[in-house]
Amino acid sequence: GVGERYLIGDILRNAEKFAGTEITVKGWVRSRRTQGKGGSLCFVVLSDGSSTGNLQVISEYNITAGHDDIISSAAGTGAAIAFRGTLVPSPAAGQAYELKARLASVVGGVHIQDNGTETRVYPLAKKHHSLEVLRTLAHLRGRSNLGGAVARVRNVLAKAIHDFLTERQFRYVQTPIITKSDCEGAGEAFSVNHVSSSSLTPSNLTETARKSPENSKYFFGQPAYLTVSGQLNLEALCCSIGNVYCFGPTFRAEKSHTGRHLAEFWMLEPELAFADMNDAISLAEDLIRQMANTVRERCGDEINFLAKFIDKTLPDRLLEMVQTPFARI
Repeated sequence: GVGERYLIGDILRNAEKFAGTEITVKGWVRSRRTQGKGGSLCFVVLSDGSSTGNLQVISEYNITAGHDDIISSAAGTGAAIAFRGTLVPSPAAGQAYELKARLASVVGGVHIQDNGTETRVYPLAKKHHSLEVLRTLAHLRGRSNLGGAVARVRNVLAKAIHDFLTERQFRYVQTPIITKSDCEGAGEAFSVNHVSSSSLTPSNLTETARKSPENSKYFFGQPAYLTVSGQLNLEALCCSIGNVYCFGPTFRAEKSHTGRHLAEFWMLEPELAFADMNDAISLAEDLIRQMANTVRERCGDEINFLAKFIDKTLPDRLLEMVQTPFARI
């Protein structure tokens, strides 16, 4: 083994602390190039998903145990590799520090496939990929810079939302995903079971229809749907245990295939007891402001990346959310 690992994100943020010490890193190869006779020197750009930044690792013949494995075809782009070595200042441009490896091990190799007509290699090259391409590589989306950045921001936001509401004495509850309610017509519902009649919807399904032989084929004895909102469950609980909220997947079956409509998304729904509209507005404003500030404080690298490649107005809009009072109508 090569010892306990450190996250590349922590190493890059605290490089001076780690400089001169022997550490272990494990991650996936973003790129690799060799230099010298027979690949005596190998430069590996490694990512472990903990940061938008990468760590350059130097593997050298007669110095790095396992060097032959690192220059083999199995250790190409996409391979999982473990290194142990010393973090040192980098003499080359592009990075302040690099790791000089003493030990190297291929944890999970990549394999080039040749079916006689084409050669298939790891599909996520070190370059910009459009969203259309990433949609065809769902299992590798998280390894892209965009996929990783979005996942890390969502992680920070999810924890911050729970912390915010817990500090204000809200109880986190889990409302049903499968339900027979359309929640006062909040949106078109996806059917969980096959429904032979289009007239069988949650709002018009009578007790007689529920008990009819036609509906006996359903798993629950009646049609069921994916939730469009946990509102009705929350209202009942709120009038029993006080302020509550749910935060989870929600589904809408609207036939609108645009960037503004999602069939599945996560929705936060707080319910307040003994409160008026101003209380609800204040909670929403405080929540949005604190979430924007949390992202600015804890996701600086991700915000800079997203501003550079996706939306250059993002930093200013986040700052505006934090500093500008919300208008109340």
